[in-house]
Parts: sequence; structure tokens; C-alpha cells
Amino acid sequence: MQHQTVYVVDFGGQYTQLIVRRVREFGVYSEMVPWTCAAEKIREGKPSAVILSGGPKSVLDPGAPDLDFSVLEGLPVLGICYGQQLMAARLGGRVEKAGHKEYGLREIRSTGVSPVSPRTVSVLEGPFLDPEAPLEKRQGAYLPHWTQEGAIYHVVFRLKDSVPSEVLQEWRIERERLETMRASDLVSTKEGFEYLRLHQEKIDAYLDAGHGECLLRDERAASCVVDALGYFNGERYTLHAWCVMPNHVHVVVQPAPGHSLDQITHSWKSFTSHEINKLLGRSGGLWQEESYDHLIRDASDYLSQVKYVLENPKRAKLVGWKWVSAPEVEAEDSQPDRDGPATHGRDARAMLVSDLASNRVWMSHGDQVMEVPPGFTVTATTDSCPIAAFENPATRQYGVQFHPEVTHTPDGKTILRRFLFDVANLRGDWTSESFIEEQVEAIRAMVGDGKVLCAVSGGVDSSVMAALLIRAIGDRAVCVFVDHGLLRKGEAEQVVETFRGHFHANLKAFDERDRFFSALAGEKEPERKRKIIGENFVRVFEDHANELSGCDFLAQGTLYPDVIESGSPTAAKIKTHHNVGGLPDWMRMKLIEPLRWLFKDEVR
Repeated sequence: MQHQTVYVVDFGGQYTQLIVRRVREFGVYSEMVPWTCAAEKIREGKPSAVILSGGPKSVLDPGAPDLDFSVLEGLPVLGICYGQQLMAARLGGRVEKAGHKEYGLREIRSTGVSPVSPRTVSVLEGPFLDPEAPLEKRQGAYLPHWTQEGAIYHVVFRLKDSVPSEVLQEWRIERERLETMRASDLVSTKEGFEYLRLHQEKIDAYLDAGHGECLLRDERAASCVVDALGYFNGERYTLHAWCVMPNHVHVVVQPAPGHSLDQITHSWKSFTSHEINKLLGRSGGLWQEESYDHLIRDASDYLSQVKYVLENPKRAKLVGWKWVSAPEVEAEDSQPDRDGPATHGRDARAMLVSDLASNRVWMSHGDQVMEVPPGFTVTATTDSCPIAAFENPATRQYGVQFHPEVTHTPDGKTILRRFLFDVANLRGDWTSESFIEEQVEAIRAMVGDGKVLCAVSGGVDSSVMAALLIRAIGDRAVCVFVDHGLLRKGEAEQVVETFRGHFHANLKAFDERDRFFSALAGEKEPERKRKIIGENFVRVFEDHANELSGCDFLAQGTLYPDVIESGSPTAAKIKTHHNVGGLPDWMRMKLIEPLRWLFKDEVR
């Protein structure tokens, strides 16, 4: 399957790799392209959108990283930091040295009118959180939460398998720690909300990726949830917006006097667990014990939360998902026009930076745009940066001086999401499931009837790679474990047991501790050690070539960061990875690296 792809042009910025990761978190496939060959790559690859990264150079310097902007004609483009400055300089604007280099947090001010539809605005009614009034901690049996009289909440309850247990445990620990700090007046209520919101993004990534069994894809199960939400609406609570996703549910709800959020969410979970189990012929618990609850602060926060819920299907790669609604905002409004941009009250002509939940952004620059190119308008400023963001909706070209990809910009993901889905109108068609199937087919096509020598260490990378190969070609994946003596005590034996007992792999294990110890003896320089390790791995494989007859391919669990860290024309060389740069030129076997384009968290 040919996926829609976003190219991130790397101008040497320290956050370029992070931009690629952020785009992929939205289910959009993305690759980093060095600026030195970007024009050629864009012509050949025909990406669906392009993001121009930041960089350490000045666009005013001779020989600074550059790009032929003619190749971007007709493409949605987002310039970040250096990318924004280059866009301005090449399209007829003006860039100057800033009075001083700027590094740190700033507050942006949007210069335009909110593009939110009037029908959405019409549901904005309080009461909202009173910052002067104390919060009451309600110790409910099912959902301990902070509350005030008449409060409105954004609640997310999740299927049991929707988030890995270790990630959920991290969230529990952080939440408890925060509440302890808040009780001791170490953090303010506002800081507390912001901290939890940022931590929640890690969980959201699993939810959006469709982690787990996703029972709510079944329309009978989804209908059951919808029925439960509406059963006491207007009596025990008021629903403001809701969205049923394949593995979780979003609800913006206002409990009626005398009814707690704890009781309401428990009744929803209890009813749906019983009914869905009966419908699907299953048993056992359906939902995670706790729910995520966000106490809405004010009208702006309310608007942000309602819009988040309505836009959630598109953000989570489920364009057109039907189980979404809000009072006075028809479900059709949350679905995109297949021939044009999405219509959430925010379309391709709307600004990326308006109506953000937080206006804090992270700046890191020495130059700044002083005059926008013809056809562009300024959409945000700060006290020290007159043009913090600009846009040309007619050409779908946008630029921001700050870094939306870093967590220091709290609502940066919203900006990226709007660019990907509202401006570029992407589908978000790349998932871990589709990657697995595509790689299995690619391995079969590449290997044919041959055998693959699969080097394994017992770590996540090589284990996942081995599982892919075994799934693709079975016993023709000859897994080789080299005990080099550098593992923890007993770990080598555990690797052998796992691969033979659990994976049922065609495993060959070699004890090569003496070889590696001798080669590394007296060597202190880390880079040289990596090369020695890489060279000796290959020599082991070649020494055993006779018993590994027919293995024309060598598979390795090389990851995308390995490739980047091993040096490229635009990325600073951090270290040579022994899976990449350490391989000698005389290596005879063809290399197969099925995980080469994945980040570590994607492999997991």
C-alpha cells in the first residue's frame, strides 16, 4: 500500500528527528530528508506535504542550507524556525538578525479572529472553574477526582487493553505525586492541570494508534456505549460532547446537583461491560478501573475540549467515524469533505495558532522574519518577535518561528495536527498493523526461496525483527545468537531459552566470548570499540558460513535513530552504531533491515 507521506527537510536542527516522530504519532508516515538532496527527493517521492525543520545556521550567511522552492509548488508546507525564515527569504519577505538571540518560553498572541463555527460557540455556557474558590477532593470508590459545584469535565474512559500496563502505572504514579505536591502548595492548580495534560499525551499516543483489541469497532458495542451515555442525559447529567473510539470514549459532561462524576462514570462502565460482554460472547472486565478526568477551567478551555472531542476521530486516523456528537453541532460537521479540507469550523483558510489551550511556545533563534512575503499574513506575535507565525492559505504555506514539536510548547501537537489534517487533508493511514503486513510481504518478495541469517541479541529491536522474519519465511529465518560475554550474568541463557521455547525459532547459538575479549583487550576509545564489535560480529557469521549454507541475507534490527546517529550530510555524528557504520566494506552478505525506518517506541 502506498501511504501518504510527509517529508521533513532537515537543515541540521536538533529537533528534526522529533518532528518526524510527532507526525508519525498522528498515523501519518514521515521521513527525514537532508536539505542537500531534498529537491530531488521531493520530485521523485511526491510527498503529500513538507515540513521544513529548524537549523543552527543563519539564512543570511553565504552557503547556508537552502532549497529550491519551486519543488514545493502546490504542496502544503510548514516552516519551523529556520524553515520559516528560509520560506520568508526565498518567497520575497525579509529576514534580519534579531537584536539578541532568543532561547526559552514565550507567550504568543494570535492576531486574527477565531475561526470556530457560531454553532459550536453557541453551547459555551458556564459555570466554569472558579480559580478563587477551593477545590474539593471527592474520594469516590471508582473515580477520585477534584470538583466544584456545577463543574464540567472532559472524561476519557478506556478499554482494559488500550494502554500498556507499565505506561498506565507511570501515569498513576505521576498523578499521585502531583496531588501530593498540590496538597503541599508546591504547585498551583493551573500548573497541576498543565502537568497532567502533558503526561496524558503519552497515553493518548497509544489510544490514537488503536492499541489493544479495539472492541468498540463493532457497531453493536459502540451503539451500546452511545445508549448508555444518553440514558440519563438531562436528568443526572448534561452531555456537552462525546465521541466513541475503537478503544476508548471521550465525554464532556456536567453532573447535575446531587450526582457525582464518580457515580456517573461507574454506571456507564457497569452497564456497558455487562451488555457488551453479552453481545460479543465474552467475559471479564471491559474497562480500566480509573478514568482520565479534566476539570474544565473557563470558556476557552471548554471550547478547546469540545473541539478536541469532535476532531478526535480525524486526529486518531478514523476519518468519518460515526459515533461523535455534540448539542447544536451535527455529527456531519466533524466529518471531512472528501474533495477538500475538513469542516470542523476550521478549514484550510484558518490559522494554525488561534484558539490554542496554551499560548506558551518554545523559541530558539538568532534571526527573525521582519517582513512577510507577498500574499502572506501575520498570524501571531510575541513581545520580542513581531512575526511569530505567518500564513498564505491560498498556497497552503505556513510558518512558525517557535518549535511546536517540543513538549515545552504545550499545545504544539494541536498546531501540527491542524497542519496535517485541516490544511494538508491527510488521512492518517499509517499504523503499526499495516507496517507489519507490508514488511512481511516485502521480506517475502526480497528473499524469495532463500534463507536469512538473523542476528539476535535478545533485545527489543532484534527480537521484533526476528518475529517479523519468522512470520514471513518461517524456518528459513536462521536466527543466530552470539554470546560475546558482554551481557549480564545469566542473560545469554535466557535469550536462548526464549527464542527456542517461546518463538520456536530455528536458533543457532555460538559462544564467542574469547574472540570478543581478545579483540577488545586494551581498547579504551568508545568509537573504536563499537567498530571492533561490529567487525567481529560479521567475522563470526562468516566463520560459520558452512553450517549456515544458503544464507544470502543478513538481517539486523537497525532502527531509524541508528541510521541518523551514524552520521548523515545534515545530522551531527553522535556515534557510529555497530549495526550501521561498524559494518566493514568486505561484508559479503546482502543486508536486510526491516525496522530501519522505525523509532524505538514504534518497534515496541
